[in-house]
Amino acid sequence: MKKILVVTAALALGVTGCADSSDSSPPPETGPHLYQSDLANTVTLAIKRGTSDEELLEQLGVVAQRHGLSDWETREKTYVGIGAGLRKAGVPESRAQEIAEFVSDGDPARRALVMKEFED
Repeated sequence: MKKILVVTAALALGVTGCADSSDSSPPPETGPHLYQSDLANTVTLAIKRGTSDEELLEQLGVVAQRHGLSDWETREKTYVGIGAGLRKAGVPESRAQEIAEFVSDGDPARRALVMKEFED
């Protein structure tokens, strides 16, 4: 379900994530901190705009695609970036827990990564 939402969001935003097979350049991500920072900024803006949880998830997928990541849901730095964005947005802890539960799809380790970064 999440991957369908990501593809839908990417198409809506004109992001295809497809590279020409002759393109041998590395993915656009230049470092782990850039990806996490982009995620944090995306989360912060989404919270301030009142974006739904589903729309937030779509936006996270678009950010990951821009960084050349198709397996973003399995990467720890994804959840660290989300937690940093929640902290930066100043959401109440109860709302951070709701979002952490949603974006982690109930996975306790991923939810814990979001909340650890939120609380730090």
